[in-house]
Formats: sequence, C-alpha cells, structure tokens
Amino acid sequence: MLTLLIPRISNMYYGRIALAIEHYAFERGYIVHICNTLESPDREKAIIDQTIRQRVDGLILVGTQQLYDNTAALRAYGIPYVAIDRPVFDLSYNKSNCYFVGSDNYQSGHLAVRHLAENGHKRFCYFEWIHPPTNLADRRKGIEEAFRDLQEADAGCLVKSSGVLSTEKGYQLTKQVLNTQPLPTAFIYGHHIFAEGGIKCLRESGLNIPEDVSVMIIGIAQWMEPLTPPRFTYISQPADKIGRTAAKMLINLIEGDCFDPTASPEQLMFDCELICGDTVKRLNNG
Repeated sequence: MLTLLIPRISNMYYGRIALAIEHYAFERGYIVHICNTLESPDREKAIIDQTIRQRVDGLILVGTQQLYDNTAALRAYGIPYVAIDRPVFDLSYNKSNCYFVGSDNYQSGHLAVRHLAENGHKRFCYFEWIHPPTNLADRRKGIEEAFRDLQEADAGCLVKSSGVLSTEKGYQLTKQVLNTQPLPTAFIYGHHIFAEGGIKCLRESGLNIPEDVSVMIIGIAQWMEPLTPPRFTYISQPADKIGRTAAKMLINLIEGDCFDPTASPEQLMFDCELICGDTVKRLNNG
C-alpha cells in the first residue's frame, strides 16, 4: 500500500498527478490511499502517523510548511517517501534533502514573459501566491529575469502578492491593478485560482480579453477549457509525467531495498510547455 498526500483532489493539477500515480502503482501491484491535507500541517502529521501504524510501504507527498518535521518519523523508521511539486527543506541547512519530482518553476515564469514580449508587450502585472513550502520564488525569479532581458526604457513589471490563495483574492488584486496608470497590457496569473477571480473582475469592469488586456495563466483548471472562445494561453505543467515518475521512483526504492535517509537523494525537474490560445493580443508586427 502507498499513501498519497495532496492539498486538494479537487485541484485539477493534483487530480491528474493522483491519477497517474494510481495507474502506475496498480500496474506494479500497489493500492494507493489518497488523502487531502487541506494545507494543514496538523492534518498532514496525523495522516503520516496513521499510515505508519498501518505499515504503509511508502508515501508520496505535496507538503505543508512543516513537512520536514512531520516526516521525521518516516526517516526514523526508514520508510521511503518522495516529495512532489514542493521540495522538502531541512531548514537547518536550507536545502532540499529528499527524493523529489516536480516541474521547472523558473522556466514557467520565464516562458510566460518571453511569449508576451515576443508579442510586443512591455508592461506586465504578475499575480503571485506566497506560500513557504513551495518553490514559487523560482517562478517569480524567472519572470523578473526575463523582464530584465527586455531592456526597454518604457517597460514595467508590477507584482501583486498574497499569502491567501482564493478566487476572491484574485478578484481583489485585479481590482487594485485596474486603478494603475498606465494599465499593464498583460496580466500573468501565477495560479488558476487567482485567474478565475481576476477574469471575473475584468469582465465585470467591461474589459475584453485580449482586446483590452491580455491574460496568461500558469497552470490549468477545468473552467479554462470552455466549449466556446476564448481559449486561454497558459503554461502547462507535466502532471502526468510527474505522477508516473514519482510512483516509479518510490516503488523502486521500496522493492530495491535501497532507501537510505542519509544518502544524497535523486531530484528531478521536468520542463513546462507553452500552450498558445486566444488570450494574448499581438501588439507588434513581428
């Protein structure tokens, strides 16, 4: 038996990862017990402790900010685990210290700005979620470095941040930006939950996408796949590949009898992909 801890199965990204893990594990003779942490460290620890008592073979985890402490018992008992999406940081050494599979957040930010710049955009607004256990700071770094590469005198990059991830917060942050002069020509939403609220705000304000403002989203959700236009431009994260690779890595650790909590663990990051839709307006003739 394997246990998978994710924030919410209702998140399309984590749902796809869970499905890929379950498919691969079943092929190898394992059943996956899927649990939602709801971003609660206490709930995460309770689930981990319960799985230990149930003699779980291994775990795959999308961690909260206390995952390193909460996985101490796994290391003590020699139970293998693999982190996905969010590295597990040993705060004593400020480095990731476990098996990890994820996507290249730096690349996702860099791709977003580069695509907008290629279409003539110079003024951006990036909406970011600040959350301690994630490596989303790499995404912002990619955005800022791609922006600096523009070397345009009239370019501008506005960043709106929040520690709360909700559609309501996405709406509020977007509303704040609409009072900015000059208005950015393109909005980059670092999470589809922010984008859902932000796009509602844009439409209620009478702004059309992409005629009045271009929109790019990092990640995907079911609401982004309507039967009618617009078809959103977004950065796709390889959820299926992440899930299958994490399951393979964990089962190899279990069956190979090679798990060593003190060894240097394997860490893999996969490329993201730009999916071009109808929500980025071309402002140049290139």
